[in-house]
Formats: sequence, structure tokens, C-alpha cells
Amino acid sequence: MTSVSKWDVTDINNASQKLSSYTNYFVTSTPASATDPANHHSSVSYTDAFSDNVNRNTFAYPTTLTDADGNNSTVQYNFDLGATPARSFRHRQTRLKARLQQSGPT
Repeated sequence: MTSVSKWDVTDINNASQKLSSYTNYFVTSTPASATDPANHHSSVSYTDAFSDNVNRNTFAYPTTLTDADGNNSTVQYNFDLGATPARSFRHRQTRLKARLQQSGPT
């Protein structure tokens, strides 16, 4: 797990004013979940979802993003190309995906 904290610059010595975000990672260094300062939890699943519907247990690509409200966005991949022929995005998921990609392991 990594955390990033932001401090109130007008009260830098007051630890109760900091806002912290947390990102949990799998042993492969891929993001598993994120929690924002308001304690909203989002997660990422890497369960195989290939367009040919064959499960190869690769866990290679992020396939389901779940936001704090329980909304899911799913992506299917072409096994041979890694391209995304099928997507299902819902409210706020592009922000979650961008945040998880930007946070990366430190």
C-alpha cells in the first residue's frame, strides 16, 4: 500500500489537517484498489475477459473497475492483439481509471 498526503499550507504543522489517499497493489505492482480522503473505495479486477470467451488465467489486463457506489465498468480484450473490441463504461469510471494509472507504484 502507498499513501499520498496533502497538507494545508496555512497550517503545515497540524497533522489533523492533512488529506490522505491510499492505493493498494498486487504483488505484480498493478493497482488493486484506491481510497480517497473521503474514504471512498474503488477497485480493479484483472480476471480474464477475452473476446473469444476463453479464460486463460493470465490476469494480464484490467477488466472491471468498481467505484465507491458499486458501479462497474468492464472491458473485453482481443487475446491476440490486446486491443479492446468491447467496452462498457459507466458514470465516473474514466476518472477512476485515470487516477489508478497515474498513481502507479512508488
